[in-house]
Amino acid sequence: MDFIKRFFPTSLKANNLKGFLATLIIYVVVNFVGGLVLGLLGKLPLIGFIASFAGWLLGGYCAIGAILAILVFLGLVK
Repeated sequence: MDFIKRFFPTSLKANNLKGFLATLIIYVVVNFVGGLVLGLLGKLPLIGFIASFAGWLLGGYCAIGAILAILVFLGLVK
């Protein structure tokens, strides 16, 4: 549980509907803005590979965070 608290602190605040919606909005906005920035950086020849890999990691992090928020909201993870 310490691993989850350390890397996904926002997801653990999804105990009620307000916290759940706020958490999902945060993950969607971070994924969208980060995807735009990393997509623009991906066009550069030397940084393209690193930016695409970072975009993949950011998308995975946001997906795991959103799934964890759903599990916390449903009461399956405490």
